[in-house]
Amino acid sequence: MSSPTWNIPDGVEVIRADTIINTEPFKGPCYLQIEGESILTRISDHPHEPLHINLDVPGTRTFPKYTTVITTGRVVDRTIPLVDINKRFANIIAQSAMWSSAGVGNIPPCLPNTRVEVLSVMMDWATNPNAKKFLWFSGPPLSGKSTISMTVARALDTKNLLAAGFFFSSHIQAKDLIPTLVYQIIQHRSLDALRQCTLSALRKELLAPTETMKRQLEKLLLEPLRQIPEEDRDENWNKLVIVIDGLDECQEKSGGYFNPRVHREILETLVEATEDLAFPFRILVTGRPQMSTVRFFSTTGKDAALQVFLDRKYCPDADIDLYLKSKFADIRREYSDLPLDWPGEETVLHLVKRSAGLIGYAALAAMFIEYGTRSPVYQLNCLLGIRGATTKEEPFAFLDALYSRILSGPDGDSVFPSMWVSLISLDLLKGLPAYFLDRFLEPEPLDSVPCHGVLAPLLQIPQPGDTTTSYSMPLHSQALQEYFDNPSRCDPRFYSTLAERKEFLLDRYISVLKDKGPRRGMWATSLVRDEFLKHFIPLVGRFELWISEMSPDKAYFKPEDYLACDVDWFMGILLEQLKDGSETAVVQAMFDNVHRGCKRHCDSACAHWRRSIVKACQDCNRAIPGELLTLCGIRIDN
Repeated sequence: MSSPTWNIPDGVEVIRADTIINTEPFKGPCYLQIEGESILTRISDHPHEPLHINLDVPGTRTFPKYTTVITTGRVVDRTIPLVDINKRFANIIAQSAMWSSAGVGNIPPCLPNTRVEVLSVMMDWATNPNAKKFLWFSGPPLSGKSTISMTVARALDTKNLLAAGFFFSSHIQAKDLIPTLVYQIIQHRSLDALRQCTLSALRKELLAPTETMKRQLEKLLLEPLRQIPEEDRDENWNKLVIVIDGLDECQEKSGGYFNPRVHREILETLVEATEDLAFPFRILVTGRPQMSTVRFFSTTGKDAALQVFLDRKYCPDADIDLYLKSKFADIRREYSDLPLDWPGEETVLHLVKRSAGLIGYAALAAMFIEYGTRSPVYQLNCLLGIRGATTKEEPFAFLDALYSRILSGPDGDSVFPSMWVSLISLDLLKGLPAYFLDRFLEPEPLDSVPCHGVLAPLLQIPQPGDTTTSYSMPLHSQALQEYFDNPSRCDPRFYSTLAERKEFLLDRYISVLKDKGPRRGMWATSLVRDEFLKHFIPLVGRFELWISEMSPDKAYFKPEDYLACDVDWFMGILLEQLKDGSETAVVQAMFDNVHRGCKRHCDSACAHWRRSIVKACQDCNRAIPGELLTLCGIRIDN
């Protein structure tokens, strides 16, 4: 695919700077274009012609007669290649976290006439020039924070006031935040000057993955902002807002665990940015009121931020009532045989009471009725038949009971392996294509278990044949995982410890190694298997780490399992796909795990793996881990 270009109109001569040999004066004005920059600067003595021409702005490409453009870049068929912003940011941003991405776009905005008061507070803050530049918006789980954030982001975007939107999820790493925000900010229509300065900074020095967030912000945004002369700064920049949602879901690394230090680093970086005179933007951050954030906003960030807590002061019951009535109206339009007053005011009020202020419960209840496997009347009766009692000690009683009912299947007999559902929401597997997960986890029998339809209220499920889209739980991802992780909340039929989940996945891991795929004979073509392995191989390092943690004194798998693996085939695939520098550590971990427990002589399983590992490293011209070289002289008992 050819790179994007600026087209230079006929009548304009384009010359590469390193090819100029003519010292004669040019017939008309001469402009200089630095490689990748959209601004042409006049370098000839023609004071009546424009000093700058911006190739990015429509309507400004009328060049003076006899114009010459000298460029430090390439020239191809009268075009000058422009900086491909996507290429500059390709390896340092999280596309899936951007507010306009497909996954985040599944978060619905607030229904009309709901959340009116809290939205008014937030929009007033966004448009008040005298307000604090930082807003911290918090609330309990499933209270609708992300829906409100999305509504605010869309409203700001409509007014051209959204600088960037970033929605955290547990597979998004903290290091992706600043580059992804900057990537969006510099594409705002009013920030041409900033875009050029930021791209110039990246051209001089690419961003190192290990740099701190404060250094990222300084390098990508603050330093470029300081380079812009005051006369080139737009007064509207002060009205632009950055929206960041789900801070509590942010983790230090993908598949990691909650780290309050990371949350504090993010907040300190953002608050300090708003206090920098060069930084014009406002920042809205949302998240749960965890101890680390509560402490920050009661000390360091106390005076810097406006704080809004989504509690009953904002009348959630009235909004939930309106929401449920709207959803029931949608269902009646879909099912014309339902009475016009169905299901009745009393039923709606009963469901509002069960919600206990959690819009997330109301949304799940509505989806259970609308997308269940039976008629809406049947589904509603099932919902009303669920027993529970929400108390201060058990605020999620009805929510947990509804989770259990959905997971139990239409007849309450749990028609699919319970482990499967808890695993697809596990951090390690989030974001992976549903097509891959179905085959890796293999609910048995794969093609006959009607689990997808049962889970429709919880999961957004890709269409058949879609090999790229992942399962999505836009409203219940974190809440459902907390249900699975808490034995006092989770139905015993569906509860499993983290160790049990790891054991299940490791069993699937060794099965793939033995069968060259998830199930012998299931592949129509080698391309299908290659697509599976593309997602499987990056998981190997984590699996081997688990093995070393769970079995520190002996080999985790039985010798016959290790011997049944086609190690030559697997090592070839592994070394072909792992080229990011991690392969040496992964290979060493694999051998350490199979060698663990060997005394003076290696057993046959260990020898089987060692020979194949050494051969594969030699064939692929990769470094052989040092311990393997040492062990090559050990006698092997076959």
